Amino acid sequence: MNRILVILLYFACVWLACDSNTSGPNYVPIAISYPSPNADVSDTVEIKTAIGDKYTFDRVDFYIDGDSVGTDSTFPFYYRWYTGNYFHNSRHVLQVFGYGSENHHSDTVSVRVVIPGGPLAIVKPLSGTVVRDSIRLVARQAAAYTFPYVAFFVNDDSVGYDSTSQDTIIGVPTRIFTFLLRANQYPDNSYLRLMVKVIFNSTIYWSSAETIYTAFNYMPDTLEYLASYATAAPALRVASEGGHLYIATGSNAVLGVNVVSPAFTSPEFTISSPGQAKGLDSEYPYLIVAFGDEGVKRYDVTNPSSIRGAGALNTPGISWNVKAIENRLYIADNDAVQIASVNGGTITQLATVAMTGGVANDVDAFGSLVAAIDNSGASLIDVSNSSGPVVRSRYTGINGLGQCVAIIDTFVFIGTSAELIKLSISDPDTLKFISRITTPYGITGVFANESVVFVSLGTSSGGAMVLDYKSGAAMTTINQFMNSDNCHDICVSGPFVFLAGQTKVDILRFIH
Repeated sequence: MNRILVILLYFACVWLACDSNTSGPNYVPIAISYPSPNADVSDTVEIKTAIGDKYTFDRVDFYIDGDSVGTDSTFPFYYRWYTGNYFHNSRHVLQVFGYGSENHHSDTVSVRVVIPGGPLAIVKPLSGTVVRDSIRLVARQAAAYTFPYVAFFVNDDSVGYDSTSQDTIIGVPTRIFTFLLRANQYPDNSYLRLMVKVIFNSTIYWSSAETIYTAFNYMPDTLEYLASYATAAPALRVASEGGHLYIATGSNAVLGVNVVSPAFTSPEFTISSPGQAKGLDSEYPYLIVAFGDEGVKRYDVTNPSSIRGAGALNTPGISWNVKAIENRLYIADNDAVQIASVNGGTITQLATVAMTGGVANDVDAFGSLVAAIDNSGASLIDVSNSSGPVVRSRYTGINGLGQCVAIIDTFVFIGTSAELIKLSISDPDTLKFISRITTPYGITGVFANESVVFVSLGTSSGGAMVLDYKSGAAMTTINQFMNSDNCHDICVSGPFVFLAGQTKVDILRFIH
């Protein structure tokens, strides 16, 4: 009897083990395998099917919101669904029906259509464009909308409207509105914030903003001095975005400055430092400040006359600088890089990545890669999984002390007290040396864009330098601006360069 019980128990265990195997046969006749429920979809998306192991179908019909939209008679049955003709943020129900010796239908899948750029968007000019004369503004409405007109705005002022349209964008029935803007009616060296608006069926639609810049008389490839903004203490770090300049001045304060017209700057706000304001970054309308041993604090600066706190994180070490990308913060924090998430007004620490070469002085991010510099070298960190970041590679072949870092595309730039180094990250597992430039001044700040890299120079004979890094392996100097100031940092917004010094921030212009 006991042997029989043992045998029965054995077979019961085998049956249970097989039954719990999630990789076993698929007995669902037909299902939608892509997109997943509640997914956001854009442009053209493939609706894919999964067919059960015991089933075959001669054809599959595809339905959207109960309407038949297509048929496929070839396994693995799919349908290419163009979503551009639907309303932005609209929800839709997908379902498939399989026909063969047996007929079956899938469960429904609900998705949301997102139109890139939204219902109304400026398609020309793009942000960052420098204009010196008249320019035609071009706005488009998404195909599902029939706006009778749009109004064009510059710096929140209405400048005109257009009610005509033409269907010209690559065969898609999208209406185009235009307006000729005479840019020379605005001051030289100005930010122009462009938007379009329409009120239709009692709903207000705004486009996102595009920022362009006026420059009427300039010398190409030259760091041209425009103006200075005086500070009561050394400007340690600077950040700028959309006509706003932010300055960290240590124990003194964090300053906000209106630089919409850089030749006529004006103070916007002052944030008293709870600690040492050592670094900052802007992701408008938010300003994030690294306050040393007080950690990082985030502010909503939408209304400069009423700055509101929008989260804080007291990090384990001393926060030297911070980089913000969407809902993530990367903090150079003493001997580590702290990774934090932002949700509303809450900042939550996700992970810590130890730095092996002393104090983490600076940090920058591009996509899913973070570059951090400490006294003896740089680390490249993969943050595609923010709660489980991985150090992919490290470079320690530097001269002097590591002070600043920038990352863009497949390049990392390291600034030390003796040199600027260009590294390749085409293979993230190897920070590969390409070239270096030595300097007696020391590189205190570095900012890279698509084709050139800007650096600030320290010591009492300091200033700024801009270099071409795309034309070859070696970096070549395009121009220098020497102001005999011990400069601490540099940042760029459009054609404007902000150089942080001992008692001022110099505002320069550079057009490549």
